[in-house]
Amino acid sequence: AFLSDRGADETKGTAVWMVPALGPGEARLLAAFPVAVGDLEWNHGAGGIVVSAAVYVDEQGEDKVGRAAMEATAARDKALKNGDALGGLNAVSFKRLPIRQWDTWLDAKMPHPFFAKVENDPDSPSGYRISNDSLIDLLSAIPTAVPSGAFGGNEDWALSKTGAVAVSARPPIDPQEAWTTNRHI
Repeated sequence: AFLSDRGADETKGTAVWMVPALGPGEARLLAAFPVAVGDLEWNHGAGGIVVSAAVYVDEQGEDKVGRAAMEATAARDKALKNGDALGGLNAVSFKRLPIRQWDTWLDAKMPHPFFAKVENDPDSPSGYRISNDSLIDLLSAIPTAVPSGAFGGNEDWALSKTGAVAVSARPPIDPQEAWTTNRHI
């Protein structure tokens, strides 16, 4: 499996593709998501894949988990791109530090790892499918970035066969704190 944006409008950004392991063949779409994904890990022991996706953590709740969190993020990004919907407003209000990391402005969107169960499907061109209801945000509503910034990747998490998750993450920052480089497991 690999990540690519080769599906254009069909995939709405980076998606997960598969190629036949036992011979020649064209790549087939395994899974497309409402937002672009990265940091693919095929976790055979857990029976699925883990990808990272930047989602808004300030709006997550019981109704916005898994795929719904990605869909809400895509809808919010679309609304923010439409200047007319905002009444011509082109300003950002920051309520806490930090506001910039390296070369990126920070907003309420943070990368989180998402797990999706992969199942055999003889009717699918790839031979596999991902159930839409199996997508799980492994850090649902936790205001921290995993993977972490410019130097993070799928090595920032581990998933066991039983579904237990371990992450290396910056703890949520106290409102009086500007920044921390601490990482916790």
